[in-house]
Amino acid sequence: DGVIEIYRVARCAVSMISRSEPEEAEAIAESLAERYREATPEERTVMLATLPARSTFRSMKVFDDAAKEVASSIASSDDPTDRLNVGLTILTRVAEADHPLFEEASTGDRTVGSLVREALRKGTTTIATAPRGVIGLAGAGRPGAEQATANP
Repeated sequence: DGVIEIYRVARCAVSMISRSEPEEAEAIAESLAERYREATPEERTVMLATLPARSTFRSMKVFDDAAKEVASSIASSDDPTDRLNVGLTILTRVAEADHPLFEEASTGDRTVGSLVREALRKGTTTIATAPRGVIGLAGAGRPGAEQATANP
């Protein structure tokens, strides 16, 4: 099944990126971005939910950019999985309050978008901006919470 395979690839890629030199990490992220562009909507969901954002690994910027490009191209889709992916992209990849995806998203996705946009405007940490993604977000704001340094 493609979804299970993409999950395995994503988990392996995260492990490799975390231990790679910057050039190698960027090559891995570029491969993930290319795979994302060709993926089915269901595979994209797995990749968005599994792969870390640029705030965790700088090398993932190319993947984040690919996810945002695809989200822009499917923003007006009626397909429920496409709409889920637009919302996930906003939630996990958009780190700028003025990103055009907030306006491009369909009405149903704007609920997530408006919450994320408001958080970004206030300077609140989001999944897309937390140094360790969801793990970092869970510890954000706690006194003494460890802040990760973005790896390659």
